[in-house]
Formats: sequence, C-alpha cells, structure tokens
Amino acid sequence: MSATKFMLFALFVIWSGLSFAAMRAELSGLSSEAEWIRPAAFYSKGEHAIYLAENWNKNDLVDQSILVHELVHHLQIEDNIQFECLGRYEAQAYELQIQWLRTQGVKDPHKLLHASKTSIDTLADCP
Repeated sequence: MSATKFMLFALFVIWSGLSFAAMRAELSGLSSEAEWIRPAAFYSKGEHAIYLAENWNKNDLVDQSILVHELVHHLQIEDNIQFECLGRYEAQAYELQIQWLRTQGVKDPHKLLHASKTSIDTLADCP
C-alpha cells in the first residue's frame, strides 16, 4: 500500500466512524515490510478520540506535530468543515502541521515528516 493510498484509507476510516480497534484489525494483515505505513496516531470520529502510538513521545517535536495533525481532524469534524473530497481534509491537516513545525523553528518540515509537498498536493487534488 502506498503512502497516498494509506492516507486515503485512513480518511475513509476517520469519516466512516470506525473505531480504533476496527482500524487495527484492517491493518493487522500488513507484512512487516509495510510496517512504515502504520499510523503514528489516529482520530476516531465515532469515538471523538485521538489515539497515539505506544511509542509516542511528548518531548519529540515530530510526535508533537502528529498530535497537532490529529487535532486538526478533530476540529474539522467538530466544526463540520466541508470539502469537495476526503483528500482535502488530510491535506489541510498536513498543511497546518507543517505550519506549526515552522513556528517551532523547523526549516524543512516536509523533509522531517517524509511528506513531500507534491504528495500533499496530490491528496488535495479532487477527482
């Protein structure tokens, strides 16, 4: 599964209201080679909850930015933000995560997150 396909899968899970347990069940069949696409965090619309990976570190800047990203998803749902396609929700969360990292002094947040501007723009490109 490519990173972009995973992001879209995660959006389906978020907007369908599946629980964290259901998402873990969906991801459980991934091979060890695909470990890198397992989420560092997850927002459950149905549970109104953010789940962070067991190794999430409150003192790590990237991990803090992941929480910012998930908080954006929470606000998108709570504020009933409407976009033309699901990819725009993920793109907005990445854009705000990147802006937050810049306020923390990160010169190249795209590189830090391993998320190119092109891949984020592709998410926002509604069919």
